[in-house]
Amino acid sequence: MKTTGNSRDNGRPISEVIVEAVGEETGTPPERITPPLYHVIDPEALNSLFKNTVNVGRNGGRVVFAYNGFEVTVTEDGSVALESTERQRASD
Repeated sequence: MKTTGNSRDNGRPISEVIVEAVGEETGTPPERITPPLYHVIDPEALNSLFKNTVNVGRNGGRVVFAYNGFEVTVTEDGSVALESTERQRASD
């Protein structure tokens, strides 16, 4: 699994960090990634879950979902990790 970004490092919404990370991994500009993130998960809900979690006292939790050939994992500290689902299929 490759950790690709953290929303706390730059104050951006976690949904933007995810789309940019997938774009970097696939060599696709974020605005050209299909399907859009909102076809897979509600970006506003995701942003809300991971906004200012340090001050909430949350000490665990994560969201995992499939998007554009990757398993995306977002942890309580705002870290985003991608794991290719293509590699998993090849090894099965």
